[in-house]
Amino acid sequence: MSSQFDVRIIRDQMPKVRDGIRSAGLKTLRDGGDRILRQSKRNIVGYNAIDTGNMLNSGYIRTKDYDGWPSTVMFPGLRLPPPKNEFEIQVNFAASYSVWVHEGTAFIQGRPFLQDAVDEIAPFIRQRFQQNLRSEGL
Repeated sequence: MSSQFDVRIIRDQMPKVRDGIRSAGLKTLRDGGDRILRQSKRNIVGYNAIDTGNMLNSGYIRTKDYDGWPSTVMFPGLRLPPPKNEFEIQVNFAASYSVWVHEGTAFIQGRPFLQDAVDEIAPFIRQRFQQNLRSEGL
């Protein structure tokens, strides 16, 4: 009898659990994406990869419902399609040459400002997701 009662409690709580995970995940993604963008800009400065400031100012965040494409970018590169999943966030740099700065060429060594930012911020994102789950009562 008690096992049926336990199952019913779990089943009855599933919408709350589902909604709490969704809410915590979306909050974490927005905050994490913003932090990755800010850190990657600091990394660009740290790598001394600034000439005109165009690449530094071309960073933006894009989600399924938000397109932060910067309209003031000189030499814009390829514009990626928006994410189709609400649990996806893109942190991009619109300057066409940003990929060459990041990955390097035969003539210059890569300065992976964005990958470094992801690596630096990932532990924070994991911790923040756990905090957001707790704030949702999960």
